[in-house]
Amino acid sequence: MTEAQHLSRTMQLLKLMGSNVITRELVDRIFADLWRSAPEVSEEDRKKLQDKYGEDVLFNRLVVLAANHLSETDIDTAVEFFSSPVGKNITDNDYRDRATELVQQWGEELKTEAMYVVEASTPVQKARNRVDEYLAEKGSKK
Repeated sequence: MTEAQHLSRTMQLLKLMGSNVITRELVDRIFADLWRSAPEVSEEDRKKLQDKYGEDVLFNRLVVLAANHLSETDIDTAVEFFSSPVGKNITDNDYRDRATELVQQWGEELKTEAMYVVEASTPVQKARNRVDEYLAEKGSKK
């Protein structure tokens, strides 16, 4: 198998696994966050960055990484598996969408909890807690 054929077969595998879809969603989310935090960036500059770092660029880098890591036998075995009913079920869009929702929900829960921890860790909040504890203790001695 030539190097070009190996890369092509690796790309087929990653597409069967849904890596291209995941890559697109990730890149879209990263750019959306970037543009939200930097609205002053012109459309022309946005396009330049997206052309240079867009989903195709990232996906092609992943293909090269996988091709260098996996043997022809590995790729053929994985392509056969992900082409089977079980492999297709694992990469089913509905499953992937539900898994994405679960991860996003988990992330929101983590952010909420982390914000409480951060807020409680500030010097001002620690001082307030000590005052509240002191007042509660003093009030219980009466």
